[in-house]
Amino acid sequence: MPLAPFIRALGGGAGQVSMLARHRSRWGTYGIVSATLGGMRAAVDAGCDYVLVVSGQDYPIKPVGALREHLSEASGAAFMLYFGLPNPDWTVRDEGLWRLNRRHYRFGRWGVHVPNRWTPFVPLREMPKGQRPFAGSNWWSLPSDCARYVLDFLAENPDYVRFYRRAALPAESLFHTILLNSPLRERVVFNDLRYIVWRPGASHPETLDESHLPTLERTPAFLARKFDAARHPRVLDLIDERMLGLLTAA
Repeated sequence: MPLAPFIRALGGGAGQVSMLARHRSRWGTYGIVSATLGGMRAAVDAGCDYVLVVSGQDYPIKPVGALREHLSEASGAAFMLYFGLPNPDWTVRDEGLWRLNRRHYRFGRWGVHVPNRWTPFVPLREMPKGQRPFAGSNWWSLPSDCARYVLDFLAENPDYVRFYRRAALPAESLFHTILLNSPLRERVVFNDLRYIVWRPGASHPETLDESHLPTLERTPAFLARKFDAARHPRVLDLIDERMLGLLTAA
C-alpha cells in the first residue's frame, strides 16, 4: 500500500516521517526483527511515549487522537496478543515449539530446518537463559520503557540474538518471550488494538473490503488489517470519510 495515504490518516506531514535504514527481510526471517528493532531504537531515541508496529497493509480506523488518548490513559500497559509454548491448541510440530527448537535456514524460496528426517540424531535446541518461550502476533504496541528494556536485553545477551537468527518467524516470538519473562510481564495486556478477520483453517487473515465497514465502525479496535489498495481501494476512501473525518479527493 502506498505510504502517503497512511501518513495522512495518522495526521503526519513530511517533516514528521523518518526513513530508516532498510533491511533484507525475507518472509519469516530475522531480517523482520532487525527492521523492527531499528524502528524501535529510533522511536526511543526520539522520546516517543509508545512504539507501534504497523505494516503496509494496516490502516487506522479511528482518529489518531483517540488512539493517543487511549494510550495516555493506559498507565504504561504493553498491548500484544500472546500464548505460551508448547500450546496444546497448536497441533502441528511439537505444539509450536518446532519454530524454536530446530535451526532454520532459508535458501531463496526454500526453507529447511535441522533436525529433520535426514538428521534425526541432531539434538533439539533449548531456550537461552532457560526462559519459557512465548509466541503471538507481531502487531504490538509498547510503551517506551518496555521497548527500551527489549533493546537493552538484546544488547546484553548476544546469545539470544544468535538463537533467534535461526528460529522460524522470530518476530512472532522474540519480543513476547523477552517481555513475558521479565519484571514487566504484569503490564502486558492481551490485546493488540487491531481488527483482524481469521477464518477457520486459514493461514492468512482475510483481506478487508467495503463489506466489512459496518463491523469496522463498531469495533473498539484502533487499527485494522489486512487491506489491499490494489484490490479494494474504495474501502480506504470510505474509512477516511466516514471514520477518520478526512476529506477525500474528488
